[in-house]
Formats: sequence, structure tokens, C-alpha cells
Amino acid sequence: LAGLRVRPGPMLCLSLEHDQDDFTDLLREAYAGAGVVAPEVVVRHGPDYLLDQPEEVHEVAEQAKKMGAVVVVVDSLRASMHGDENTSRDGRDAVNQLRVLTGDGSRVVIAIHHLGRNGHMRGTTDYSAATDATVFMSRVGNTIRICTSPHRGVGREFTVSYQQASGRVEVVAAGRPPASGALVTAVLRVLRQSGRISGNAIYKA
Repeated sequence: LAGLRVRPGPMLCLSLEHDQDDFTDLLREAYAGAGVVAPEVVVRHGPDYLLDQPEEVHEVAEQAKKMGAVVVVVDSLRASMHGDENTSRDGRDAVNQLRVLTGDGSRVVIAIHHLGRNGHMRGTTDYSAATDATVFMSRVGNTIRICTSPHRGVGREFTVSYQQASGRVEVVAAGRPPASGALVTAVLRVLRQSGRISGNAIYKA
């Protein structure tokens, strides 16, 4: 989605808005629905207003380093800062702390942020300016509209639907039946064996 090649590996999720157990269960169901083996996922709650506390940011970055995390998820940006999300000063401060979590670019940081009533990202434009890519998501019922806006390359827009049952969350392109776990696993195996592969090839697969 972001136009970045991220190797599979452990993930550290900072659940600042949702119940830690609910977050963990949802991730487990998502991996089951995709038919892939889940990597190591650590979900921790807090600390509150993380990005206002550089010492806490460094502690989280150290935890990510020790577990070999390739992705750190901050959910959400608003809950991680006490400052004014509309000012460039506070926005830049938050972005600088998010950069610390990347470990000098060794891991991807996904900061979840909410949209305003106008459908655009809330707060200062410093957030979008500092990112490699922005992924906008909106949901109606069980249908999700996704728009990607990478800084390099062309963005995409598509719609998916999801079904949640029996401890699984299956996501499919809107209007298509869900693929079996075996099929998803086979496609992912082919993609991994192919090494570097174009976005078009992945989309066709």
C-alpha cells in the first residue's frame, strides 16, 4: 500500500486507544483469514502521550530493536501527543519522535490518524509532508475504501470488503468471493520466491 518493500518479521503495536486484548485478537483473526503464519506481534498499552516524552520514545525504540521489529504501529497519533495537532510546532515535534521509532530507517512506523469531517487528515500538513506515503481508509458497513498517496509513484484507489466469522477476518476485493487460505498461501509463496516483483504483478497475482 505504501509503495515500500517490507520484509516479513516481528511487529510492535502501541495500542493507545483500544483494549490491548481486543487489538491482539483482531490481529490474530486477520492472519488466520489471510491463511498465513502470524509473525511475532507484541501489543502494549501506553504510555499515554508517548510522543511528548522522548525518554519513553527511546525506551519503545529499544524494545523494538531487541525484538527485531520491522514494523511499529502507533494507534493513534492523537492519543500519543498532548500538544495541538493543528500547529506546525507541535506537529514537527511529534514527527521527530516518530522518526526515532524508525531506528534510523531500519523499520517502518505506521501512525494511525483520524480524518476530519471534511474527509481530509486532521491537523497540520506537517504530518503528510513527513511521511513516505499516506493511506486513507473509510468504511461503510463491511466495505472499506482505500486510497494510497505515496510521495514517489502513482497512488491507487480500490475497495475491499471483509467478513468476520469463526475467529477469522477475510478481506477480499469488493464483488469477489473470498479466496481460500490455501490459495492465499500459495500466491504469497510465489511472490516471495520471485524476489523483486512489480506492483502490477502483485496486483494481478
